[in-house]
Amino acid sequence: SDQGLNWIQVVSGLKARDMSGFIVDGTMLYGNGNSIFKTNDEGGVWTNVRGNMKDSCSQPTLVYVNGSLLFAREFPSQGLLRSTDGGTTWIQSGNGLPPFGAVQSIVSSGSALLTAMNGRVYKSTNNGDTWFQTDNSIVEFVYFDFVTRIGNTVYAHGMTVYRTTDEGTTWIDSDGGMAAFFRVDAIASNGTYLFAGGQFSSTLYRSSDNGDSWQERAPLPSNGMVFQFL
Repeated sequence: SDQGLNWIQVVSGLKARDMSGFIVDGTMLYGNGNSIFKTNDEGGVWTNVRGNMKDSCSQPTLVYVNGSLLFAREFPSQGLLRSTDGGTTWIQSGNGLPPFGAVQSIVSSGSALLTAMNGRVYKSTNNGDTWFQTDNSIVEFVYFDFVTRIGNTVYAHGMTVYRTTDEGTTWIDSDGGMAAFFRVDAIASNGTYLFAGGQFSSTLYRSSDNGDSWQERAPLPSNGMVFQFL
């Protein structure tokens, strides 16, 4: 609570190792490692929400949380699971998605959900019961790994960047000014600016026009890479 100067351990009820991801939903904090846990008292007490998830799913990873609607990626099978009761029960939710590959992120867009998988963007209009590809209007070669929502705009990014404001019906090329083969792992906004970073050593980009054009900013430390903005 003091900008990182001091830390206290908050592990009551937490029996997972290698906690690798956290998602905040209102006052609830979710974390995942070799299971999925949630806390609503700033880590005072953690509750396991693995529910009926199979033991073969050794390291589930949360990719979306919105109230009682949760999505988790199985590991090592990489299937997609969904819970509508806060993690008590989980069901398969990958109908229409490619049989191989991993969902890294899911975002809401209007009344729909969007995700990127195996380089393309998929959409669900029924909370994940079924999915269908929604970036068919893009005819050039693209490869998307992530989707990020900023305001009413969703950015699909990976080896290139596109954006949509109509739930994935139309897409706008949004990587002008970036180096070729620059892999964008993270996009975030700060005021009127967008920032993009990824696995391209020491490079960070900024945009002031919603991604129409990007300018390289002061370099990161040598061989620095960006995986997340907060």
